[in-house]
Amino acid sequence: KSNFDNLQQQMAGKMNSLFEAYDRTVQPRFSLVDTELLDLRNPYRALEAQNKHMWSAIGRLQNSLAVANVATPARDIRRQNDFYRPTYEHVLRLSTSKLVERFAVLENITYWISELELEHNSWKLRGGKAIGPAANGPALRTSWTLEFTGAALTAERRASKALALLCNSDGGWRRFTCRNQNDNDAGLYISP
Repeated sequence: KSNFDNLQQQMAGKMNSLFEAYDRTVQPRFSLVDTELLDLRNPYRALEAQNKHMWSAIGRLQNSLAVANVATPARDIRRQNDFYRPTYEHVLRLSTSKLVERFAVLENITYWISELELEHNSWKLRGGKAIGPAANGPALRTSWTLEFTGAALTAERRASKALALLCNSDGGWRRFTCRNQNDNDAGLYISP
């Protein structure tokens, strides 16, 4: 071999060792930079996850508000005379312990309803299925519905306020009684 070839091999060996030494000193710096970049990305990923959760909650809230602003659906409540029914927030159920006529129930709830300061067309009292004879006088019933009218949210607030008025200032509950045809007291019970 010539001196030139030997010199070339020596130079190549020295260059390789220089590159390897340089790589050993620079490589830890690159891994430190990679670690720091990952540390910077993690808070942004957490923030993105929070934003995704927040937008999901906002979407659910918008859907709820859209439902709350829908007008009260027209349902024939008179035909729903069982206790296994969906709860309508704008309707209160009234039941009596004995058969009574509509006038007796109306007479007993009028003062309570008047405390709400509503117009007369803001609520309706409807009777359930007639049980007693209607031939000799008015039909007798044990179940009634008190429906508050208006937009869905307004009607629900009226019903909620009416329920709140059932509680006395001392924490007790108002008691209602009706007189039936035989002048006996019949308990009147109100529930949502």
